[in-house]
Amino acid sequence: MSNGYYPRSRLIKLRKEKGFTQEQMARLLKVTRTTYANYETGYRSPNLKNIIEMKRILGVEDDKIFLPINDTISNKK
Repeated sequence: MSNGYYPRSRLIKLRKEKGFTQEQMARLLKVTRTTYANYETGYRSPNLKNIIEMKRILGVEDDKIFLPINDTISNKK
């Protein structure tokens, strides 16, 4: 069951663009592959430490990783 936390397609797309598998991302985040997979499905939300680390690993700006693809904080009123 998805919690609506963020669009999972964004996280999957960024991971694949960087050439990482779920297993590699899990190792970098020091979580199990299952835990990381749950982040991608929206079944589980990452903690703040892991959010910051994911952004660093994936090389994304603060407003990119957890917003819909065509949306940014600067576009919100």
